[in-house]
Amino acid sequence: GKSGGADDSLSGVWKVDKSRLDKPSLERYLAATRVPIVFRGLAMGTYFSNKNLIVLHDSSTISIINESPFGMQKCTYELDDRVHEVANPWGSEVPIRAFDDRGAVTVTQERPSNLPSGSTISHVWTSESGGRALKCSMHVDNRSSSPVLFEMWYKRE
Repeated sequence: GKSGGADDSLSGVWKVDKSRLDKPSLERYLAATRVPIVFRGLAMGTYFSNKNLIVLHDSSTISIINESPFGMQKCTYELDDRVHEVANPWGSEVPIRAFDDRGAVTVTQERPSNLPSGSTISHVWTSESGGRALKCSMHVDNRSSSPVLFEMWYKRE
């Protein structure tokens, strides 16, 4: 299915590719983003779940819809490389900057509340394997420790 002829669109219904899930690097990512230990099991379960991830991607925005412990969560980001306040699942406004570089979409949380000043968390979404796979590379840049990378792979539903 082509959506408006955009071959490089990340749009689709996706499922976690569990065969490519690297548990140790996920644990490092959760630690780096300062997910409290009591929530890490829940977070792990979310990453390993069979739930669908729906991506709607066009030239100006990307919407990421996923099933979470709070129900369906939809986040829409303007791809204009400017900072916007976007509500997180807990209803707090967080500064997010997003842009599309030839089909690779980067969504960056500019000031993660639980990390030292100057830190960022970036998710880079790319189409892989000729559009059959979706990769989300999660980068944590923490001013006080070395960067952490976790790669999340999805396959078409």
